[in-house]
Amino acid sequence: MSRSPPSPPSVGLAATTPADPGTIGFTAATDHESATITVDSGTFVVEKGTLEIESVDGSVLAGTELSFRVGDFTFPIDTEIRDRTATLTPRLDPAQAVYQPVALPFEDTASFKTPYEREQAAATICAQRYRRWLDRSEAELLRPSDCVAWPSASPAGGAGAPA
Repeated sequence: MSRSPPSPPSVGLAATTPADPGTIGFTAATDHESATITVDSGTFVVEKGTLEIESVDGSVLAGTELSFRVGDFTFPIDTEIRDRTATLTPRLDPAQAVYQPVALPFEDTASFKTPYEREQAAATICAQRYRRWLDRSEAELLRPSDCVAWPSASPAGGAGAPA
């Protein structure tokens, strides 16, 4: 006996009947320290550092990583689950910070043999751009199209571009 495939699940404010296992209604609230999410069906599960919302049949409908980034550091988000309510509390504690720099595109495949070579190339590019900027005339540096906030001068000598 063949069965038709189930429709894809959705997460959000449910406009359908609660009997649909792929639809979960939710409410969310925040205070100065945490965010609280309550679902009307399904469950919250923490797995491998991710908070997941599972439908009644156990399929994962949504998830979010339980950490946040500030610069090159990641910080944990504490999670407390009670029934169908999850409370997420970010911990901006330097003692719990983990240094995880963001990799640059092509970082591992660049032709530089040493970090010094990379810095030399970057300094050369910056110097070239600075020289090009210095060589521009004043007319090129400030065009009316660059200053869209300035109204055009009025024929009567009223408010207009700065003198």
